[in-house]
Amino acid sequence: MTDDRDVRAEVRPPARVHVGSAVDDATRGVGGTLGVAVVGSLSSSLYADPLLERTGAGDEQ
Repeated sequence: MTDDRDVRAEVRPPARVHVGSAVDDATRGVGGTLGVAVVGSLSSSLYADPLLERTGAGDEQ
């Protein structure tokens, strides 16, 4: 199976391969960061809210 990075590198002019590689790396980094943030937020809200309700934490006012 061909890596998608190889395919993207083949369609670029040889002088621009390094720039394209940097853009690919930055895009993957941003996408991974956003993915972790979204999954973390969802899991936190799904897990923490029921836990707080069961323990009564957060009722201190």
